Amino acid sequence: MRLSHAWLLAFAATSLGSGAITAEQPNNILGIQAGQTAASVEARLGAPLRCAPGAVVDRWCAWENDWGAFLTVSYVDEQVTYVYVSHEYSGDTDLALDSADDMRSAWGREDIRAVSAGGSRIRYTYLHSGLTVNFDDDELAGYAIGPVTWRASATLSEYHLGGVQLCPSAHCPFQMPSRKLRPEFASRSAADLLADIKNGTLGPVLQHTPEP
Repeated sequence: MRLSHAWLLAFAATSLGSGAITAEQPNNILGIQAGQTAASVEARLGAPLRCAPGAVVDRWCAWENDWGAFLTVSYVDEQVTYVYVSHEYSGDTDLALDSADDMRSAWGREDIRAVSAGGSRIRYTYLHSGLTVNFDDDELAGYAIGPVTWRASATLSEYHLGGVQLCPSAHCPFQMPSRKLRPEFASRSAADLLADIKNGTLGPVLQHTPEP
């Protein structure tokens, strides 16, 4: 499903606010944030190394430095919807996080924790801000800013939402082992499901996740 311009405006104007925030989260990467035009991005960053059509966006473009770190920007209707940067693309983009514990100390507990098979790669997401932080072996790998959609990597083994483990469980939004989104979740968001968890309307079989 494509992300409409109206949806993006609603995302920018709405705060879902689920976790306690004790420090300000970034709202841009190298000065790039949702709503900017593609022309203004290239005026700031220069011409991208490559661009390609996207599955849920019109296109995405990538910039890369000499040692392989990269930044990607996704567009709908020639406006920025999503920005991702890998660690050490630029010193200006690096978060001062040595571990996931540092992240939680600064911003509170994440809304989504997606764990890869083996547990070495973990993606943490804050729904109210659209900030996602990736760690490999508890070291910062990169982070992103933009609307939160259902995402499951090819190696997803656990999916936690609001302190509750949804995958594996009867309430997992993804079909396993294909990791495709289950049809009944196509019209619902992670925020919708989080509201069900908080209201106690999802069911009694959920397993609450202990703090890592």
